[in-house]
Amino acid sequence: MSDFYKILLEFIAILLIFSVFACSPKRVLVVGTSPDFMPYEFFDADGRLSGFDIELIEEIGKRIGRKIEFREMEFTDILPAVVAGNIDAGLSALTITTQRMQEVSFSTPYTTNAQVLVVKYDDDTWDDLEKDAIEERLGGTIRIGTCENYIGYFYAEKVLGETGTLSGYLNFTEAIEALYNDFNDVLIMDRIVALKAAEIEENNIKIIDVTLTTENYGIAMNLNNTKLKDQIDNAITTMIEDGTLERLTIFWKE
Repeated sequence: MSDFYKILLEFIAILLIFSVFACSPKRVLVVGTSPDFMPYEFFDADGRLSGFDIELIEEIGKRIGRKIEFREMEFTDILPAVVAGNIDAGLSALTITTQRMQEVSFSTPYTTNAQVLVVKYDDDTWDDLEKDAIEERLGGTIRIGTCENYIGYFYAEKVLGETGTLSGYLNFTEAIEALYNDFNDVLIMDRIVALKAAEIEENNIKIIDVTLTTENYGIAMNLNNTKLKDQIDNAITTMIEDGTLERLTIFWKE
C-alpha cells in the first residue's frame, strides 16, 4: 500500500472519530433535589421545576458538557443516595458541615444563608429581642419546630432546654402547618426561605430577622468522584469571575 493511501486511511479514521464525538449525546448528570424549598428549588405555577439551585446546576451542566436529569426525593434521602451512587450529585440548599463531609464531598460554596425564627403574625413576644435574649428564651419551655437534618434542627438541639420540645418535619410546608395548628411556638428556618414564606403567608406568619447562625451551601457528590468535583468547582469559579453567580443571586434571593 502506498504512503498516499495510508495517509488517506488515517485521515478518514480521524474524521470518523470526530464525527462520533460530535454526534454523541451529552452525558447525563443525575441530580437529586427536594423541590419544596422556595426560592432554591420548587415547582412554579406551570408545574416546572424552578429556583436558584435549579438554574445554577443547569448552567454548570452547560459549562461541563453534561445534560441535567433531576430526580425528586425527600431531603433526608439525598445524601444517602449520593453515598450509594444512585445519583451523581445532591443539590437542595445543602449546608456544608464537618459531619456531612465525612460522608460526601462538597463543591466550592456557591451561597451563604442564615437561620432565623418564624412565629405567628400576631405573636409580638419575640419582637425587638437580640440574639442572646432569643437563645435564652429558646432554652426555656418553648416548643420548637424545624425540618429534620436541616441546620436549623442541629442549632435547635444546642439551644433546647430541659423543659422545651423539638419537633422535626420532612419539609417546611409541614412545619408551617404545625405552627398554624399550635403544635409549636416557633419555627427555625433558613432566612431566604422564611422571607418568601412570609410574603406568601402575609398576615399569618412573620420572621424575627435576627441571625441565629450562618452557613455555606454546596453541591454534594460521592467522595470517590473527584473528577466531577473538579469540574463543578471550576464551573462555579468561572461563574463567580464572570458575574453569572451574582446575577442568579440577585434574581432569586433579593
